[in-house]
Amino acid sequence: MHCAGDEHAAVDIQAMLLSRIQHWLGDDGLSKVIAATSDNGANVVNALRNLGVPFVLGCLAHTVHLAVEKGLKTQRVSRVLCKARKVVEHFNKSTKSTYQLRQIQVDAGKSVEDALGLIQDVPTRWTSTYQMLKRLCQLGDEVHRVLAKSEKRNIRELDLSAEDSFQLQELCGVLEPLSMAMQSIGGETYCSLSIVEPLLYKLKSKVLVANDQDTPLVYDFKTAALADLRDRYASTDVKKVLAAATALDPRFRDFCFIRDRDERAAAVEFARSQIAEQAADVTSAEVHASANSTDDDAVQEPPTKRARGEQMLLSFLTGRLCVKFDAIKSGKNCTTDYGNSKRILQLSFTY
Repeated sequence: MHCAGDEHAAVDIQAMLLSRIQHWLGDDGLSKVIAATSDNGANVVNALRNLGVPFVLGCLAHTVHLAVEKGLKTQRVSRVLCKARKVVEHFNKSTKSTYQLRQIQVDAGKSVEDALGLIQDVPTRWTSTYQMLKRLCQLGDEVHRVLAKSEKRNIRELDLSAEDSFQLQELCGVLEPLSMAMQSIGGETYCSLSIVEPLLYKLKSKVLVANDQDTPLVYDFKTAALADLRDRYASTDVKKVLAAATALDPRFRDFCFIRDRDERAAAVEFARSQIAEQAADVTSAEVHASANSTDDDAVQEPPTKRARGEQMLLSFLTGRLCVKFDAIKSGKNCTTDYGNSKRILQLSFTY
């Protein structure tokens, strides 16, 4: 779906969406749409709500992206980022400096093919900023040697101080778990709704919680990012769906990503109440139709997940879950549990 450059208002997007829905689902297609996921742009969200879509959920990856952007725009962080980008931009423009950087690595024993270069980030993709900083920290000594021996003063002045290098390493440290989490959920071809609550809980309760051991730069980043993320997915309707989806996922159904026992018990009880409430609204005819469905999606095994991405995600949330899920996957009732859970989600929430 493509809108002209001057047609990105909510009313324009609404008309385009309605046209596409009717094209694919028929004239009454809008009545068949009960949920939608979008970025957090007000124009898109308003377009979906104006169409009467009952449930609109913001994309988790985009939500985290907005929070990280807030952190990267704090004064201390933006200052050191500006210095890092100037260094990378110089090497990308200077073939001489790039050659010297690679030659230093070759002289140290690397092959020409294994010699690394610096990575230029794309400001609208914060994960590329993390990759840029990570590579700059990795080649910090080599970059220093190239810049420090330059005959031009303006090039020598690009050299990062020891303090700047330390701050970049600290920033990499706080961005690393966020990047790992985003790589684990990005590009999935299967439902990831049940991941939202565990991941948000991890970010809000640990990863983005500033403490006295943080440097001022890291403290500012965490505080700004957490402030932006805290109010996301805060509506009661969203919380109900996320809780039920989490409880119906074999990996997270006992909410063991929550360490506090009382808090975990309350979360489990809330999720169970939501499942019971939604299940009560499902008619006997719908249950019968779902049980006798010939649709392959209703009876097939769960979609194959990316093993590496899933392992990274589970390790990020809690290492204990990896062992627990392995046990669940080997159980005889795993497929049956999945099928029953999927039917309830389809009938109640249609994820």
